[in-house]
Amino acid sequence: MLLACVYLTTGCGSDFDDISVSDPWIAEAPPTATVMAAYMRIDNHSDRTRRLLSISGPRELQIALHHTSDTHGMLRMNQVDTLEIPANGQVLLAQGGYH
Repeated sequence: MLLACVYLTTGCGSDFDDISVSDPWIAEAPPTATVMAAYMRIDNHSDRTRRLLSISGPRELQIALHHTSDTHGMLRMNQVDTLEIPANGQVLLAQGGYH
C-alpha cells in the first residue's frame, strides 16, 4: 500500500509544478484488510485555485477520494468527485476529513 501512496505523490506533471505533496502516510493494516486510507498534505503554491479531478494508480487498486462528515453524531463517508486546493493554500487528507 505504501507503493500506492508514493504513486499518488509523484503523478504531477510539469503543468503542476506549483503543487506539492508532503507527509504521505498509510496506516499498517491487518493482512485481511480490503480497504485502506491514505493521508497527505497537498500544497498549492500558485495564485490560482487548483482542482484535483481524478486519482489513479496501478490497475489492481481501486482508488477513490472520500470526505468524512458528522451528521447528528453519525460519521458518514461520502465519495468526492473533485477536491479544490485554494490558491496559495493547502488541503489535508487526514483522519476525520478528506482521505
